Formats: sequence, C-alpha cells, structure tokens
Amino acid sequence: MHLYTAVLWSDSTVALSLIKGDPNRWKTFVCNRTTEILQYTTPSQWRHCTGTEKPADHLTRGTFPSQLPSLESWWHGPKWLNHDSDAWPTKDFPSHSHPSVEVESLKIESRSFYVATTEPIIDISR
Repeated sequence: MHLYTAVLWSDSTVALSLIKGDPNRWKTFVCNRTTEILQYTTPSQWRHCTGTEKPADHLTRGTFPSQLPSLESWWHGPKWLNHDSDAWPTKDFPSHSHPSVEVESLKIESRSFYVATTEPIIDISR
C-alpha cells in the first residue's frame, strides 16, 4: 500500500520562514494565518520553488495566453519535478524569525510605590 504526502510549494522565503517558525511569535494576523496553515499541513511538507521556475508566474512575466498551449512548464511544471523527489531542490529555512518579519513584543512595565504611615503596620506589642 502506497501512502502519498502532499508537497506544497512557495516562492516566498518569508512565508516559508513563518510556516516553519513558532506562530505564537508573530503578530496576531500572521499568527492566525500560519496557525490555520499548520492545522492542515506540516512544516516538512513545504518546499521552496524559485519565482523564475514557478509556472504561474509566466503570465506576470509577459507570456501571452496564446503562448500557453505550447509552453511545456505551464502544463508540467519545472523539469526537475519529473524526477524523483530526492532530486528536487531543497533549501532549509531557520525556524526562528525572519529579519523582515515583525515579531510581536510585549512591553513589561514595572511600578514601585512608597507608602509612609504614622501607624505601625504590625503591632509588635501583642
């Protein structure tokens, strides 16, 4: 019996760093998005595909729709996708914050009070 695992691709190194990081470190919006992604996937399923190899980007790079029927990568993806998954490109992303991502930080506030009284707080004569 063969079990298959979905492999998910992104050309965004920032998105991949967020997915592979701890969602609780990010601001609320990003935390909610990454938490939702991680409900259905695992970080190990995600891989990087450079923008130049991403077939969906052909149209944003000036390819006309009339050219798509003869564009091999549009229909079959990058050439390396036809090889065993061991030959697919890999790029590790740190599980810590990406430099261009803002991490929510909590400001810790401390206040001191001095209370003076003429009456003793503790009655030591008892």
